[in-house]
Amino acid sequence: MAKSRGLISGKKWGAEIANLKETQVRFAEVVRAMDGDDRAAFRAAKDRISKRFAEVSRFLRDKARLNVAMAGGPRRVRAAIFAFTDFDASKDTRRKRSTLVGVRTGARPRLDKNIFFEWGKGTGRRGMSLGRIYESGTRFVRGSRFFRNAVFSTKTAILNRLAEAYRDAVRMMSDK
Repeated sequence: MAKSRGLISGKKWGAEIANLKETQVRFAEVVRAMDGDDRAAFRAAKDRISKRFAEVSRFLRDKARLNVAMAGGPRRVRAAIFAFTDFDASKDTRRKRSTLVGVRTGARPRLDKNIFFEWGKGTGRRGMSLGRIYESGTRFVRGSRFFRNAVFSTKTAILNRLAEAYRDAVRMMSDK
């Protein structure tokens, strides 16, 4: 089973599920050993893995939203937490298939005044995201670490679910 290091990298305002090296290598070995008749099994296995990536991203998003609610954070922050999956990226060689969970900042150029606050005048204007205020805190508001705690508390469950999906895919393809 893959180690948790490198699977989920905690970034300041997002967590990205990067890769499961060992299980992906085994999956690639099975794919290389396939005949031309096994392409249907490969597509089914790939779809199962893609669905599991989307599932764990929604799981992390929901945990972060729950943490905001438990900390008494505003609904606007809960609504700003998103999960994004891009599985069509494999058609373009420069992009990788990815899953991303994060908090919208609402900053310029697409300013959202519900989740981004600006102060100051003219070109010296400054601003801060409501999500960042509640995650890190300010000198007036104590931070709740809702997103980091969601990442750390779900890391093992996400790892296990993804490893299980790859094992199932390898089993599906080796049984054919």
